[in-house]
Amino acid sequence: MPSADQGEANANNGPAYSCKMKALIEDWRAKWHAAGPAAPTPTAAADGNNDGTAAAVVATATATATAATTTTADDPLASFPFIVHQLSAYTGSAGIMDVRWSQYNAAYDADAPPAVGLTVGTDLSDPGSPCGNVHIRNKTAVGARTALAARALAYGAQGIAYSGPLARDFKATATPGGGSKLAVTFTVDRGGAPAGEAAFALQLRAINQTTNASDTGFEVTAVCDNAAASDWKAAPASLVEGGDTVELDLAALGGEALCGARYGWADVFHGSFLYNSAGLPASPFLARCAGGGGGCALVPGGAAPPPTPPTPPPPPTPAPTLPPQPPLPVPSGCTWQNGTQYDDTAYKQVSVPLWDYEQCCKLCVADARCAVASLHHGSATAPYFFCELKATAKKPAPGASVFPNLSLSCMRKKP
Repeated sequence: MPSADQGEANANNGPAYSCKMKALIEDWRAKWHAAGPAAPTPTAAADGNNDGTAAAVVATATATATAATTTTADDPLASFPFIVHQLSAYTGSAGIMDVRWSQYNAAYDADAPPAVGLTVGTDLSDPGSPCGNVHIRNKTAVGARTALAARALAYGAQGIAYSGPLARDFKATATPGGGSKLAVTFTVDRGGAPAGEAAFALQLRAINQTTNASDTGFEVTAVCDNAAASDWKAAPASLVEGGDTVELDLAALGGEALCGARYGWADVFHGSFLYNSAGLPASPFLARCAGGGGGCALVPGGAAPPPTPPTPPPPPTPAPTLPPQPPLPVPSGCTWQNGTQYDDTAYKQVSVPLWDYEQCCKLCVADARCAVASLHHGSATAPYFFCELKATAKKPAPGASVFPNLSLSCMRKKP
């Protein structure tokens, strides 16, 4: 299977992932369509991490796929089914929940492309995996859930559940005694079964990664803007007879207006999980509520970020400058040669103050071994000059020095 993208690598910019995934789906469909008719009708599976993580293409027989209601009979390649596997339970990256919610919205928000399914793996934590907990070993569960979605979306199979419960409606009401509750209604018949059919009813289950069965994963907040993790309060949940609704007790809000509700909002959740009776877990969700008795609505996925204007190039670095060269002195004991260099190796190097010709010359005059002293400036920012003493004066190169590497030579006069 050709791979395309790994969700955990996008955890640093999760809100933008929804836009990217939708664009990927539309781009793949356009490219398959542009390639012309082909024998198979492809189904793509975009997996949220390395248990099948990445977008992949699975060919399915055209003869069978013609029964699918989600592909067009005359142009199946233009909208072939696409299956997204949400990031499974793991730790180690910031922004995991942002990516999961973006993956949900890539499949189910108002502008999601058609014929896209979502499978969930938040109940597949594997902290003991020898390859790290991001690489879970239960690939079978991931494959089985993805296969159910492929049967429904690509093969048109009817009456099967291929998705876990999906939150779709919220209603807050008062309770006797002055309290309040929030009824969350789920879609539990994605496979075409009649609404409320017992075979697809909601269930709360403790599983092997559960450490606190009383925690059902539902939380509410009275903070309407930028709620911190500590602002979210656990909301006890109970299943309503009929199979598709969960009621949340809002007592934790202390009478304040409801501003938000969410479920399963943790990198690795350790409470009781919400399933349908086909054994498929509910996706985490995030809803924003109007407060003051208003309704709630699922938070839409991230939009494409505005284009970043190109960064202008930095201004050119100005050429280094030095103070103007003062007139050459006429010291006794030596003669100055402006702009002349000697190839001889210096036997001694001394740092002297800037433009201090006199001191460099005196060093040579005082040293019987010195035949010539070369004074040069190593860089435009150095606070001193170098005075090099040389025992010979061979191969003079007049005019060889270039600013800012000025070079002057002091030839010692013979006695």
